[in-house]
Amino acid sequence: MVTITIDGIEYEAREGQTVLDVAKENNIPIPSLCHHEALKPWGACRMCVVELNGKIMASCTLPVAKDQNIKTKSELVKTVRKVVLNLLLARCPHSKTIQQLARLYGITKTTLKADEGRDNCILCNVCTRVCAQLGSSAIATVKRGSEKEIGTPFGEKPPDCIGCLSCARNCPTETIKFEETDAGRIIWNKSFEMAECSICKAKTVLTKEQVVFFAKKSGLPEEYFAKCDECARKETAETFAQLVINPGAHIMKAWGFTFGKLEAKAITASPVLPQKFERS
Repeated sequence: MVTITIDGIEYEAREGQTVLDVAKENNIPIPSLCHHEALKPWGACRMCVVELNGKIMASCTLPVAKDQNIKTKSELVKTVRKVVLNLLLARCPHSKTIQQLARLYGITKTTLKADEGRDNCILCNVCTRVCAQLGSSAIATVKRGSEKEIGTPFGEKPPDCIGCLSCARNCPTETIKFEETDAGRIIWNKSFEMAECSICKAKTVLTKEQVVFFAKKSGLPEEYFAKCDECARKETAETFAQLVINPGAHIMKAWGFTFGKLEAKAITASPVLPQKFERS
């Protein structure tokens, strides 16, 4: 454990944490747009900047160290955040997320020429990083310079997209659009059909592509993932009931063991497991 000071107050921090981690744990408000707890620090948006020894640092990539004196509300920090917000408002003037954040710093309109025709993407890359983390890497940044944007290979329907919507649901500015019905969904101009429950045949919340992807990645059968909410809850309840009533039998059955001529239910007769067992 190390002790750091944030805005004049000392806090205990664990080695390996970032300043932003400590701030969030202690309810210290530091704005951020590209940070996601499930992803590695990125440091792209520069909204989470703090002051350390007179220098501006991105708190999401700044590891804690002994006797750090961090300032999150200094005039230097506020000035830098205002500059960033002014640029973001020029890039995506219609983003409600950016507008709301800018108002907190007294900015209602950019002093630069606003790009009225652009969407609300701020190139935080949360979407591409989430997609890569899941193992799909269906989207990426394309083009260069002022024309850089998030897109699919050659602007076509992404062959590796499984329709999970992780990119859209984690976008801080809600830029990535999709359509969704009980029967299917459309995202990145690609249509997906929802998988059928392997038990009752009702539609599940996963696409067929998701079921295949998760089964291949985990080594489990597709039927394990192709379940509607009701059947999944019922199956989970039955599993827990068996664990409570007859834990040994359920565990050994899951492991694929048999006990000679003994049935699994015989385990309940004695707390001592039979010595002879064979893999079925």
